[in-house]
Amino acid sequence: MMQKCQDQASISGDRRTITTPRSYRQVPNLIQHRGRTNFLLKPLRLICECTQPHNPDHLIVKCSNQACGIWLHASCLAKDTIQRKQQEQGIKAEPATKGRKQARKSAGRTNGTNNAADDNGACAEDENTKAELVAPESAAPEMLVTDKKTGDETKESVHCLSCKELIE
Repeated sequence: MMQKCQDQASISGDRRTITTPRSYRQVPNLIQHRGRTNFLLKPLRLICECTQPHNPDHLIVKCSNQACGIWLHASCLAKDTIQRKQQEQGIKAEPATKGRKQARKSAGRTNGTNNAADDNGACAEDENTKAELVAPESAAPEMLVTDKKTGDETKESVHCLSCKELIE
């Protein structure tokens, strides 16, 4: 049975998954108080070092270190690779933003690292380098790094942004 709610979200039978334009997926809390049922959405689970929610259309990777186990956005891993390449080349890179407020403030600005328009959000690039996460199902994820000037491609291992361990 489908019901329309005030914010045009829908509740479907057993699944109870809400999709709204401003959020990816949220579960409703139906609270009974004084004979009235209030409809509230549970907050989205924040992941990664950037503390942003997971977009189900974008790729995420889980740290293989059992002590850490954090889920990481592929785009954040790609941005980290670009920043490390910039440091190797002696280019001063802005540190990665942490926290929701800082991430929102920097959303309109570019710090030289942009997300490329791809299907799964697993890419980042600057004027010299492009990094794309390649995650085969049976092997460890790798970062495909392309030098835009020379066209050289290299593969690098992927490390967790939190514990710095190799992701297997």
